[in-house]
Amino acid sequence: MASLGCKPESETACATIGRSGGVLQSLDSVLTIALQPEALDEDTEFCISPSELPPEVAGPAYLVRPNPRLHFDALVSYRHQFPQDISDLNVGRIRASDFDKGKGRWLSLSECIIEPEALAVRCVDHDVSKFYGLLTEQLGPVSDSVADVTTDDSNDVTTDPTIGDSDTAAESTTTGDAPIDYPPECDTLSHGPFALVHVGQLFQTVGADPLGGSEDLAPDGHGGFIARDGTSLSRLDVTGATLGTPEDPGFTVLPLTDAANFTNSSTLGMRYLANGDLAMMQREGNSLQLMHPDGSIDTPLPGLEFPNGLFADTMGRVWFSEYLGGRVSRFDPGSGTATTIAEIQEANGLLLDPLRGLLFYVNYTPSQLWRVAIDASGNAAGEPAMVADLSGFSDGVAMDVCGNLYVVDNGGSETASGRVDRVLMDDEGVMVMVEEIVGDIPNSPANVNFGLGADYGDFETALFISGVPGDIHYVDVGITGAAVPVLAAAPASG
Repeated sequence: MASLGCKPESETACATIGRSGGVLQSLDSVLTIALQPEALDEDTEFCISPSELPPEVAGPAYLVRPNPRLHFDALVSYRHQFPQDISDLNVGRIRASDFDKGKGRWLSLSECIIEPEALAVRCVDHDVSKFYGLLTEQLGPVSDSVADVTTDDSNDVTTDPTIGDSDTAAESTTTGDAPIDYPPECDTLSHGPFALVHVGQLFQTVGADPLGGSEDLAPDGHGGFIARDGTSLSRLDVTGATLGTPEDPGFTVLPLTDAANFTNSSTLGMRYLANGDLAMMQREGNSLQLMHPDGSIDTPLPGLEFPNGLFADTMGRVWFSEYLGGRVSRFDPGSGTATTIAEIQEANGLLLDPLRGLLFYVNYTPSQLWRVAIDASGNAAGEPAMVADLSGFSDGVAMDVCGNLYVVDNGGSETASGRVDRVLMDDEGVMVMVEEIVGDIPNSPANVNFGLGADYGDFETALFISGVPGDIHYVDVGITGAAVPVLAAAPASG
């Protein structure tokens, strides 16, 4: 680990971020810096604190150390009271090299969007700068980078405009013509089929509803998964378990402490956000709900058309699908707004690949895998394209650290058997091959999830398969999963 030796003081926040990406936030929650997966080559300890060293700006300035070069852009969010005129509002930065020559000068970041309701400005930085602050004017050659959030009355969701010209926006999430540098273990990837291990029916269904079981698992990054269990939530703990022993693997399932209670209506997709909230797609009220660590619930998006798949990226954004609505969308918790990204019949599982800058998603009965380019602002940067025409009934998706996708065919009914396909693609998201890695999965499998972190032990390379009656299976695919948001500490259960 590359350590600064920075000591947490009364106003200093420190966090270690590695190749999996992560989030650094000031103690007052004003400044947030989100680093994408593979942006760094090694674990690095960052510290952030208010500072009076740089020239004065509209809001408080913040010192960030160290200031490494990044392979992929960082998302910088600044939340503070706005001035009356927000037409040129943006986030400024001072590079370490400029500051070392004097005090440096503020320059505007690029591709900024303003979120008036959240009192936030979100911009892109190509590297980690030494200082950040709030600017009320454009400084530097980025005069077209700021735009207000606007409402599109032709749709029932709020649409953020693409910031700047489309070529610049698209380039900000990729490395251009340079190939993606995947881990060396990707060169010796093991191919299926793999042995399926049935752990058991670990979670209760919701009342008499055969479709009301643990359709999805939310990895917490500390050896556990959160799942719907009857009318509440429980935690599956795999720490200390033994790989390949279906009779008694050593798993434990305990009720999640401070979890909310729900009605008999089922929960579909669920994932943890970078801030510790648990996002859930609820059939009750057809809503997207956020459960805070204390168990309290917010419902920022009610009245969806059959909420279905859900994916949270490391930048705090939520991507979701509506099965009957036939669309995939992005939800920004800071502004409380949702943006339609693409329309597709029977939308189901989805995930964002920040290395390719692509959103992948599947539809159910047509059983097709699609992709669409996403710019740094989180908007579509091109037309959707089909990656693979799969057979069956495509449901949940996951991705490994090599950029391969795992797609569940759930069989089409609560009693059918399903399978998992692995889709290998090039750096542009063009299919290379599809292989069935496991078949004959009973009881309508719905989703797949990797564990993430050392606490998962041998199960870090296991792909967990969850099904609607509460069944849990896994297969050891010999490779780890791509980065997802994880919690600072394991949630309490008992």
